[in-house]
Amino acid sequence: MVADFVAKSRAVGSNGPSGRPTHAGYWPAAAVLVVVALAGVALASLRPSGLESLFAGAPTASFGPSSASSAPSSAGLNATVPAAPLRVAVAPVISPEASLGLYRGLVDYLSDALGREGILLLRSSYSETNALVRLRQCDVAFVCTNAFVQGERDFGMQAIVVPVVGGVTVYRSFLIVPSQSHAASLLDLRGSRFGSGDLLSTTGWLYPAQLLRRQGLDPGRFFSEHVVTGSHDRSVRATARGLVDGAAVDSLVYEHLADAEPDLAARTKVIAKSPEFGMPPMVVHPDIAPKLRTRIVDAMTQMHLDPGGKAVLTSLRIDRFVVPKPESWDAVRKLVDEGSQTP
Repeated sequence: MVADFVAKSRAVGSNGPSGRPTHAGYWPAAAVLVVVALAGVALASLRPSGLESLFAGAPTASFGPSSASSAPSSAGLNATVPAAPLRVAVAPVISPEASLGLYRGLVDYLSDALGREGILLLRSSYSETNALVRLRQCDVAFVCTNAFVQGERDFGMQAIVVPVVGGVTVYRSFLIVPSQSHAASLLDLRGSRFGSGDLLSTTGWLYPAQLLRRQGLDPGRFFSEHVVTGSHDRSVRATARGLVDGAAVDSLVYEHLADAEPDLAARTKVIAKSPEFGMPPMVVHPDIAPKLRTRIVDAMTQMHLDPGGKAVLTSLRIDRFVVPKPESWDAVRKLVDEGSQTP
């Protein structure tokens, strides 16, 4: 049986000095928006030897279907003004190079359903993706649960649909280590190199950091090095290669990689699982046009009924999309509140 993240039977060492976490890669949630983000550039100085290959060649954006002609219309004043493009942002839960292939079909489907050209926007951090929503530089976005809670509190970000995967709308944080590791809990990773996909990630950092705080430990000083890998799949690969001694990752990403690349999964093992959290949502700005919001929700929740839409969902390992309940992320909200109350 996989243990809890922090084994209660293990002795807890003394608390480190108080103060703000100083782990490598820290930046504030209100990071400045980079219009053309280069995935991983801000992390270059954080990578231990061998991590460079995990960050190489990541695309930053892809354009959806381009059925609208870019040539000037000869109809003059009688020409129909084309609808504005549908801008879909995707946070780097998985690496941009992987997101490009996975989400292109979904953006194509949604743009066809709405009759608008689709544009896929990829950024290198969760905070940058949140900024796209806040500044209304995208129409809709797929974000992490902690990023959603932060956006909800910062400017009223709204969740409109969530994916159903394997019949459920929940996921977990998995604590993983190399297959040969003797670590059995989070506490066994004291003084080690630890990987997280993003500092706003619920599964990659919020949950394990809060577990350490509950034990009276400073997560910013607990590890010898905190490597922000840029995405959950990169965290898995870094762990498999021994570039980090452990990582906390999204269970959905890990399970997908385990099926797609069993040799990769065989070089890691899951030693702990978190409680369930509500699924990462698709979100919009609170001031989105009501008609557009309704059309997006209708298209997403009816996607599984269309053969083409069903094929796209299958490629994403998603059953369907549903409208979420507001309380779906209460467990994440509680973690955020606990963290804000920690001295």
